[in-house]
Formats: sequence, structure tokens, C-alpha cells
Amino acid sequence: RISGIVKGLLQFSQYPNEVAVDVRINDIIVNALSLIEHETRAEGIKIIRDFDPDIPVVMGNAENLIQVFFNLLSNARDSLRSRGGEIRVSTRTKPHSHRGPGSDNYVEISIEDNGCGISEENLEKIFEPFFTTKETGNGTGLGLSISYGIVKDHGGTIDVKSVLNKGSIFTVSLPAKKE
Repeated sequence: RISGIVKGLLQFSQYPNEVAVDVRINDIIVNALSLIEHETRAEGIKIIRDFDPDIPVVMGNAENLIQVFFNLLSNARDSLRSRGGEIRVSTRTKPHSHRGPGSDNYVEISIEDNGCGISEENLEKIFEPFFTTKETGNGTGLGLSISYGIVKDHGGTIDVKSVLNKGSIFTVSLPAKKE
């Protein structure tokens, strides 16, 4: 019962349901990167941008999508904090065959780090509200849960692959705007 109440509170407080507009994902990611680049540079973390300049627009809420990518980039940065390393951010278009016959193209955004990774037992829980592997005071456990909800509301998915002590890849797929 408590879990249901908390989920309801999270949905109420997460983000406004605003009208969707044309969104250029590369611009959204550049905005999210600008929020963490100073810290990453100071911590010896290299950011590699691999953007497809020709990806289609998506319909969405720019502020909410910036929040998603800021959360994912912040987590990648945190996984590299005391060790330095790289974050690779890439964008590309996946044709409809990627999602099955009759589906539309998707814009795919990958954020890959060579940080500490996520254990198998924690991979199953990372999108749950209030779950965190960070030390007390360093995380609320809401970033990935909220990001998951925003991406789902945009008709997309978030997938994660991770190997402990080797790194993680978070992949967000969003439906491209129909032409």
C-alpha cells in the first residue's frame, strides 16, 4: 500500500504534462552536457560526442528530456568520479525494422561510461523509486525512476547494459516524428 502511495505522489510531483513540440535531440543533449561539463573537466573525465547530424526530430517536452539526459549523464559522471575515464554520448536513427514491422523510426541516444558498472542484482532495481547505490546524502534514488517515467510518457524506452567494474551503457529510444 505504501508503495502505491509513493508511486502516486511521484507521478503527481514529477513533471507537468505539457503539449509536445518538435524537439531536436542533439540540442537537448548539448544543453544537458553544458550542466555537467565543468565538473567533468575538473575531474579528468573526457566526454566524447558522436552525434548524427541528420537525426529526425521527436515530439516531446524539451525540459523533461533535458532532465532525463542530465540524470543519465550525472550518473555516468558519478560512476567515474574518483577514477577519471570517458563518457561517450551518441545519437542515431534506428529504422522501423529495429522495433518490428509496421513501427516508425526511432531516435536512439546512448550514454556509455567506463566506470564502476552496476551489479546484476542491482540492475533489476535501478528504475524503482528511492533505490540508490550511492552513499547516504549523495542521491535520492529518484533520478532513474523519474527518467524512466518521462521516457515512457514520450512513447520510448530506456535499456541498460552494465558490467561491474567495466562500465554501463544506457540507451534511450524515442519515436521519431512522423513525416
